[in-house]
Formats: sequence, C-alpha cells, structure tokens
Amino acid sequence: MAWWKFWGGNEEDDGADKGKNKKKAKRLTPRQIGRRWGCAMATIVILLQLVRIYLKHKIKEERERVVGLVDSGKTVRNVTCASRGENPFVPSCSPSKCGRVVLEKAISPEHCAALIQLAEFGMSHGGGDGGATILDFPSGALSRGDQFVNLHQMLKSNHEELPQGPVHLLQHVIHMVKEQVTRHFGVENLLSTTPRFVSRMDESPAKTMHDEYWHEHIDANQYPGFEYTALVYLNKQGVKPGDGDFTG
Repeated sequence: MAWWKFWGGNEEDDGADKGKNKKKAKRLTPRQIGRRWGCAMATIVILLQLVRIYLKHKIKEERERVVGLVDSGKTVRNVTCASRGENPFVPSCSPSKCGRVVLEKAISPEHCAALIQLAEFGMSHGGGDGGATILDFPSGALSRGDQFVNLHQMLKSNHEELPQGPVHLLQHVIHMVKEQVTRHFGVENLLSTTPRFVSRMDESPAKTMHDEYWHEHIDANQYPGFEYTALVYLNKQGVKPGDGDFTG
C-alpha cells in the first residue's frame, strides 16, 4: 500500500505531488540566474550602443542641416603667416599654413534671423554710444554707453534668461565653424577660447577705442589664446548698401 501510494497515490495526493514538483522545477540555481542576468545586461548594452550610434548619426545630420556649412561657394586665399612675436608655436594647433577662407551662404536666412533675434534681445539691455555695440556671450560683457556691463548679472537680477532656442543654435554654429577650420587647416586639437562675441555696427561716430574696429591688427598678438579667427556675417548682401560686403 505504501509502495503503491508512493508511486501513484490517489488523485488528490498525486496532484499535490505534481504541484510540488512544478514549484521545484521553477527554481533557478544562482548560476542560472547569473547567466540570465548576464544575457539581459549584454542585450541592454548592445541596444544602448545601437541607440548611441543612431543618435550620433542623427545629430551629425541635424548639424549639417541646421548650419549648412558646405564646400560649395568656397573662396580660399593663401597669405603669409604673420610673426608670432612671443607666442610659442603649439603643435597640432598652431597653423602651419595661413589663409582666408570664405564660405557663401554658410547658414540659412531663417537661422540668421534667429541669431539676430538673440543678439537684439541681449543688446536691448545696453547699446554703445559709438558705432559698435558688442556682446560677448561667455562673459556677458555688453556695450552700454562708453563702458561695459554684465548682461548675465542683469538678466539674473531681472529673473530673465537668454532664449534657449537661439542659444543652442549658436552653439551648433560654433561647432560647425570649428569643423570647417579643422578640415581646412588640418588641426587636431582645436579648442574654443574667448572672447566669442556678436557686434552690431551703425553709422554713429566712434567714441572709444573699442568702436574703432577698422585698424589693422593681428588677433593672435592681441589675444594670446587665438590661433584662428572666424567671422559669421548675419547681414544679407544687397538688402542695404554695404550689407554683407567682405573685403580684406
């Protein structure tokens, strides 16, 4: 009886025994659990890598679309490098060749308008007495009368901030300009330095030395951290007399 019951049992006992066996079958050993967790983590890592590659590709496409810096319409003029004075030559950064590169239609009219809007917002809190109003975004230095004030401090005290959309666009423009400099001059280690400013010119007579922007000078000597200078003209050529003209 006991022997038969051990192997077969009645229906009720048999069901209970099977339930116990099923419960036992569901239990995993620590090694099995570790393997499953390892497979799951490996799958997650692979998916994250694929997402990273996809986003990197999309970001590059977006930068090209937003800024539109292309080689078409490029004008290059090689020039003799100026004397470095006391500034040391920095390998992989200082130029081994010098020149001026002009890119037509570097950014779209819509994005020019967005950057002008950003500049006008900042300059509405100041304005120089002379023909030039300067706004340096990293430091916040803004022309006001014949002096400079700190735009960042002014905005903070007024509980304001720069419009973030144009600020991000400006960062994209700076990045793409760096890519163009790297591509043309073969630079490996190019870092952004300061000042990085936007300027507005009008016909008012100069009042201070900062208004006299037309004097010949060497940027690398005036700002020791400079190796390359990039200008992005936001005026559309021909809309007003002199707008967008480039000489030099």
